[in-house]
Amino acid sequence: MKGILLVNHFYQSRGLSALCGRLEEEAAALGVVLERRTAAAFLTPLGAPLAPDFDFVLFWDKDILLARRFEAAGLPVLNTADAIALCDDKGASALAFEKQGLAMPKTLLAPFTYSPVGYTDTDFVKTAVAALGLPVVIKELFGSFGAQVYLARSLKEAEATVQAISPRPFLMQEFIAASVGRDIRVNVVGERVIAAMERRGREGDFRSNIAAGGSGTPVRLSPEAEALALGAVKAVGADFAGVDLLLGEGGTPLLCEINSNPHFIGSERYCGANIAKEIITHIIQKVRKTL
Repeated sequence: MKGILLVNHFYQSRGLSALCGRLEEEAAALGVVLERRTAAAFLTPLGAPLAPDFDFVLFWDKDILLARRFEAAGLPVLNTADAIALCDDKGASALAFEKQGLAMPKTLLAPFTYSPVGYTDTDFVKTAVAALGLPVVIKELFGSFGAQVYLARSLKEAEATVQAISPRPFLMQEFIAASVGRDIRVNVVGERVIAAMERRGREGDFRSNIAAGGSGTPVRLSPEAEALALGAVKAVGADFAGVDLLLGEGGTPLLCEINSNPHFIGSERYCGANIAKEIITHIIQKVRKTL
């Protein structure tokens, strides 16, 4: 079996390289040839043959149009283009969670604006703050590693944040004080929880991303938390994902967000799980059904 490990052509990091290395290592151990490529390797005219010598694509990018091209060419793509699109857009994933009745913080989607126009007034921010309270969490719809997530402690700060990120789309969420600086990352593969860890952010940071300097501790999920994580993955139709849960009052789990390209190195290190092997094994089982 031979597959493509598709990564972004322009983004490079030590963490991504280590993650790809783990996937390639486990693929080789299972007898799978996994070749790392970027989108630039597939700059062919529409309608031309696309990767005819491969059996599947492990799509570790967010290039939705390229994922759809692979699918149109008949190649299994994991995760699918639809799943990646839902996970990549925090507003779209929140709507998917709402449709399935999954618990999450109270959320408001900002009104759409055009790029040349931006947010010409902030009256809607006052409405949102009145509904959600202060402090309030502001999240750009597209972003990773917690870099596009902001905490506004006053109406003035919320309005300034909105003007600073204009015209990029965003949502606003209720601040879960009981979970400040910590969350639970749940790694799901093939409708099974493989590992779960509590992440704690650096001192003074309300976010908990390990990429931003946080740390992790393995945890045992409650049945309620496990069902919520599995429900989130099912809601977006992903084969594998990293689900982030917040803990409300009394430890009640709430969905924070979902990642179709989870950086699982931290989970492997802190939990002792072989997530790369689980992903490759799941792909083998799924692709064999199509061959």
